[in-house]
Amino acid sequence: MRVSICCNIFLLIIEMMLCLMPQAQAATTSENQVKAVWVYTLIDWVAWRNQTHVGRVNVCSIGKDGVVINLISLNKTYAKKAIIIPKDPDADLSGCLIVYIAESEINMYEEILRRISNDSILTISSIKDFSVHMGMIELVTKAKNVHLKINLATAIKSGIIIDSDVRSLSEVVE
Repeated sequence: MRVSICCNIFLLIIEMMLCLMPQAQAATTSENQVKAVWVYTLIDWVAWRNQTHVGRVNVCSIGKDGVVINLISLNKTYAKKAIIIPKDPDADLSGCLIVYIAESEINMYEEILRRISNDSILTISSIKDFSVHMGMIELVTKAKNVHLKINLATAIKSGIIIDSDVRSLSEVVE
């Protein structure tokens, strides 16, 4: 069963990548597309404390990078699943179930994470060592593949439950 679910996740990501990538597209853009697809995919593999999401999930983006650009462009494809809401770094994030923090916010992300540390908000970023500094999911590129680093302790503290199949595909950090 576990292998089947893991294979289904992998095949879903591959299928979405093939549909979205023109043949001549640069490697960085494809990595950003894969990272954006991961953000949308995680909606189905995460549960929030005392909350059940019915319909669309508010995914708030802070800052701008290639992943944010792809989140916005892919939002038409995933319109029934999520809505992307751009936010300023100091904005109220209480209506967000997911916050993606762009690499442009490297100097502000720790303050943003401190501010929402008691809220049940899944935090995701591509910022290096994000998962070590209180971020929940870090999107890491290794050998042209996107991997997840999960700070499980931070997620649990915030009431976020990440499916065991996703955890088995990821590096769990403390």
